[in-house]
Amino acid sequence: TGPISIGEPMVVRAIGIRDGLLPSPISTRSYFIGVSHTLPIVSITSDNYNLYSDEGGIMAMGPNANKDYPYKGANFWQEWEVPAYLEIIDPNGYVELSQGFALRIFGAYSRANEAKCFALMARGEYGGEAFKSSVFPSLPFNEYQSLVLRNGASEWNVAKMRDVMITSLAADTTDLDVQAYRPTVLYLNAQYQGVYYFREKLNKHYISQHYGVSPESVNILVGNSTVQTGSNADYKELLQYAKDNDLSKPENYAYMDTQMDIDNYIDFVICEMYCGNTDTGNIKYWMSEEYDGKWRWFFYDVDWAFLTSHVQDDMIADFINPEGNGSGNRFDNTLIRKLLKNDEFRQKFLKRFAYHINVTFNVDRVIQRIDEIEAMIDAEMPMDKQKWGWGTYEKWQRQVQYLRDYASQRPDYVKKHIRDNFGLSASELDALLAG
Repeated sequence: TGPISIGEPMVVRAIGIRDGLLPSPISTRSYFIGVSHTLPIVSITSDNYNLYSDEGGIMAMGPNANKDYPYKGANFWQEWEVPAYLEIIDPNGYVELSQGFALRIFGAYSRANEAKCFALMARGEYGGEAFKSSVFPSLPFNEYQSLVLRNGASEWNVAKMRDVMITSLAADTTDLDVQAYRPTVLYLNAQYQGVYYFREKLNKHYISQHYGVSPESVNILVGNSTVQTGSNADYKELLQYAKDNDLSKPENYAYMDTQMDIDNYIDFVICEMYCGNTDTGNIKYWMSEEYDGKWRWFFYDVDWAFLTSHVQDDMIADFINPEGNGSGNRFDNTLIRKLLKNDEFRQKFLKRFAYHINVTFNVDRVIQRIDEIEAMIDAEMPMDKQKWGWGTYEKWQRQVQYLRDYASQRPDYVKKHIRDNFGLSASELDALLAG
């Protein structure tokens, strides 16, 4: 009935109403007055009931939360989905995307953090079957079925770049499946939430898009062959074959080569070992008979890696521990242990390890990538700190420096671990590294 005054960040949702006629569709627009950002703004709007209420708020503790961390039973541990509206606005004010969608909380224990991560799903009933936007400039796609907004998850209050930095290094030199990233700032109902990264969602639609197969042909497993999508029957047969047969024999090794992408698996294991991932339960792998029927691995969620407190850790020994690896030795490592009994695999593994030391995780290259990502988000971090109160801008800079320290110190420790675990002499190691 009159003008709306806007003097600060605000979302305006409006409909046209006239007697005797149906109301118009809802129109949603975000306005950012009095703020300046160097990164794209992601504005998500949903009714406060959907976000914060005890009864239905996906971010709320709710009435059933355990009183101790990680507050199991809380609303944010439920797989609830609420209607929301998304706008992506570049630093010049251009609206890249504006549509309704379905919103969920995303992640594992990071759900218990004050700042949540989010999964975004395109739904026809909310606004469209796909997000029709070239969200990631580095990729050739112009639509996505699902997206993730991630703020560093378990390191949301530390360097806030570990996962994007480490996985992007691997993406440059391997064919491991990793998530593209794009830094942004997030507003939720016009309330600033800090620096987030758009990421691809690692699901059957990701595989379909990247490999040109039907989503229904995709099998994705996590951890010890838990099914995310499809079936684990084929993988269990592969694992049982590895357990029952001597893989040092060429014919048995040749069979394994028909069932899994061995080069892909080698890259996955080495990257996990080198970066010192202390959360090795983040194992995810896929296969599609429409592609070639071989199992391949994702490299993802390495927020607990590149920790200076673990720079000396012998992750090779941990990864091939006969009792299993990871927390409580809970994760099956049959494949790597049995494959290493084969001389051809062992030599290929060691040569590839040398390559990753010299190229993928070359000290200068890693530090350059850290510097690049730091420069992307640097101007936004003082405001991020002010929002969450988890330290000063200078503290964040120190955390980023710790990543550089790890990059500089890790190679010598890893070289020693290779010698210790593979029985190489100093001259043999030097020859290996020299190529």
